[in-house]
Amino acid sequence: MEHRQAINPNSYFIPNGVDFELFKRALDADLRCRRDHPPASSIIGFAGWMGFHIDVALAAGVAEAFPDYSLVLVGPDRLPDSSEYQRLRSLPNVHFPGAEGNERAAQLPEGFNVALMPGCSAGNILSAYPLKLHEYLAAGGRLLPPHCQSYCPSTMSSALPKHLRSHFPDP
Repeated sequence: MEHRQAINPNSYFIPNGVDFELFKRALDADLRCRRDHPPASSIIGFAGWMGFHIDVALAAGVAEAFPDYSLVLVGPDRLPDSSEYQRLRSLPNVHFPGAEGNERAAQLPEGFNVALMPGCSAGNILSAYPLKLHEYLAAGGRLLPPHCQSYCPSTMSSALPKHLRSHFPDP
């Protein structure tokens, strides 16, 4: 930090990172996530605030590509109303169980067969730190690597279904 302040005295260190102690509790056998969302042989999930940064078309495409799986989107739904949003909401295998408290939300990724990071590549999202990646990993989540998702949108649509299939067996 001192090196940075020599360049600019108005530089400050602001730590950013996952609350590892909170998220690792998902791995405690006594606290394992109960799958209380709609049953399915496999669950593709996202846990977090959903707003302008979520690629709604991507989420709908995943749900359509995997009709035998549940796409569970947990968290406050602040997605902008659009035709893509209406398409996502109309799919029978898409579930919005709502917001969860921090402790419960930290346990959810362990119950997902595959955790998604469906962010769109626009505006300040391009320079955002992918904290969600570390939260999923700390909770024992299995996630689709970011390089196969929204961080490379030009290859996303064709690569995702095949890549997801490799993460869990047919239902």
